[in-house]
Amino acid sequence: MYQLELSIIFPAYNEEDNIVEAVQRALFFVDSHAAEIIVVDDGSIDSTVQRLQPFQDTIKIVRHSKNQGYGAALRSGFSHAKGRWIFFCDSDLQFPLDALSEFLTYTHDYDLIIGYRFPRKDPRIRIINARIWRFLVNRSLGLSVRDINCAFKLIRTSHLHSITLHAKGASINAELLTKLSSHRMIQLPVQHVPRIRGRQTGAYPRVIIRALRELAVLVYDVHFGSEIQKP
Repeated sequence: MYQLELSIIFPAYNEEDNIVEAVQRALFFVDSHAAEIIVVDDGSIDSTVQRLQPFQDTIKIVRHSKNQGYGAALRSGFSHAKGRWIFFCDSDLQFPLDALSEFLTYTHDYDLIIGYRFPRKDPRIRIINARIWRFLVNRSLGLSVRDINCAFKLIRTSHLHSITLHAKGASINAELLTKLSSHRMIQLPVQHVPRIRGRQTGAYPRVIIRALRELAVLVYDVHFGSEIQKP
C-alpha cells in the first residue's frame, strides 16, 4: 500500500522567510531514504507559495485557498502521504531536522516517536501557556505526554490512517495522541531554538480559544460519545 518509507510534512502559513531552508534541510532525507516532502500552504497571504516554485518538481505542494488552521493543514498533509511513516515538523526552523535520523532508529520498536523540546527556548508566556495546556490535556484525556504540541512527531502511517481526526486548530496533537494512545510510544528530547524570522501565531487569542473549544469537544467524545479509545 505504501510505496515510500517516509513522508515529511511541513504545514506552513506565511513562512516566506523560512520555507526554502526548511525544504532544503528535508531534501537530505529524500536523497538518503525513500522519502517525499509535502508542504501544505494554509492560505498564506505572503510569498510562501512563490518561494516553493523552484522545488515544484521535487516536492508535493498542497494549497488551501484560505487559512483553515494548523490541524486542517496537518490533516491535508496526512491524506496525501504515501510513506510507511509520517513525520511532521513546523516550517519555522525551530528544530534541527537531522534529529529525525535518531527518531528513525526507533521505528522497529515503536509506533509513535514524539519529541519534547529540551531545553525549550520560547518566550516565558508561551511556556506558561504550554504548561497549562499540558495539564488540561493530560488530566482530561488520561495521557502522560511531556510536550503535547511539540511539532516533531514520527508516526506509523497505517495507525494514523486508521483513525478519524476532526480538529482544525491547535488541538490536533491532543486528538491524535489520544486516539493513538493504545499504540507503542516513546518520547525523546529534541533540541529547540528560538524562531528567528517570521511571526508566531500560536499565542493569538483566537487560536487559544479555538483550541480550548476543540479540546472540550474531544473530551466529551472520548468519555461520553463515539470517539472512545479502543485497544
